Amino acid sequence: MVRRGNYRRDFWQRFGFFRPEVCARLAKRPGPLWLQAVSVGEMLVALKLVAALRAREPGLPLVLSTTTTTGHQLARERAPDDVEVIYNPIDLPGAVRRTFRALRPTQLIIVDGGLWPNQLWRARELHVPTALVNARLSPRSERRFRKFRRVTATLFGLLDLVAVPVETDLERWRSLGVARENLHCTGSIKFDDAAPGAAKRSSSAVDDNRLRILLAEAGSPPHALVLLAGSTHPGEEKILGAVYQRLRREFEALFLVVAPRHAERATDVRADLESLGLRVVNRTSLSGSRDSQNAEVLLLDTTGELRDWYEAADLVFIGKSLAAIGGQNPAEAVAAGKPVVFGPHMENFADFVGALLAVDGAVQVRDADELATACLRLLKDPAGAQAMAARAHRQLDAHRGAAVRTADLLLVRTNISAC
Repeated sequence: MVRRGNYRRDFWQRFGFFRPEVCARLAKRPGPLWLQAVSVGEMLVALKLVAALRAREPGLPLVLSTTTTTGHQLARERAPDDVEVIYNPIDLPGAVRRTFRALRPTQLIIVDGGLWPNQLWRARELHVPTALVNARLSPRSERRFRKFRRVTATLFGLLDLVAVPVETDLERWRSLGVARENLHCTGSIKFDDAAPGAAKRSSSAVDDNRLRILLAEAGSPPHALVLLAGSTHPGEEKILGAVYQRLRREFEALFLVVAPRHAERATDVRADLESLGLRVVNRTSLSGSRDSQNAEVLLLDTTGELRDWYEAADLVFIGKSLAAIGGQNPAEAVAAGKPVVFGPHMENFADFVGALLAVDGAVQVRDADELATACLRLLKDPAGAQAMAARAHRQLDAHRGAAVRTADLLLVRTNISAC
């Protein structure tokens, strides 16, 4: 919290204490559905689900909660005005009890993950149905849950509904302790680019023309090709910087955009890139003027803009896959119709990545040398790159409507007709 800043605002909500005006707003709209997310990625999924719920029931009272300040900021910017945005309570009995008393929810909906024992036990005591939607189960988490199954099975047994992205996940969750009748396959909301609200853009980068103006101000040559490194983790930015230098020997007008997974790392990322001799400009220093800053790299030190910037890219590298383990979500780049490249570690999205690779819809590399070779091949063959992107985009079809299907399940369980 200290590193990300702005943690003092509404800090005491984490302990279940709310300002009088917040309590007054909550009192006016009793019985909300409480959607709980952790950070930005989960909040983006939650916002799609909010849009789907409101499309079915426009007046439905909703509360959005998040753990991080960045997730909180995103929710305040993009959620409907009448959706209350709060912080998740710390999982202490008193904090949880006070939060339930203030919200009086009719359902607790946990997005992606982040199960807390006191919260689930309190929901059970109050007969508040609980749901885990877009339930993500990485191989690493599954191994941990199996190791402590005697404990985790009790926790999973408190869930009244688990909505999973793919059919193969049903048996995995059942073996961990979720009752078979509580399991449903809805598709992944994260990959549902046709979800209500899925195309909603951030206010800071409103259209492609605006992005091009910002790129020109940063120093991108006219009609330059853009290599975007999205959601990078420590060590990857320096690798991408070195690869970029190699690529520029053949593509002089190539421009690099780097989006660290955590914006608070911007100072360290800039230092890594500048140590290679690259000229770097921060996104927050750009105003949209026509005066070029003569940089070679644009560093996105903002939160919530990455989806917009995919639109300006010609080629995308997916972070947390080369110098870290697990991978980040490639779906937004795929939905934007961009060719994607990632490293060997995409465990968190194994099913989707497997589907992409099976149709030659993405390129997976083992190291920096293979990354440079793959990028060079795709840049030299734009038609082939776009054909690859089109094949990848078709893999999203299985997840279309996931937000609506999930919303319908939740509304039925809340005794609301989803007609």
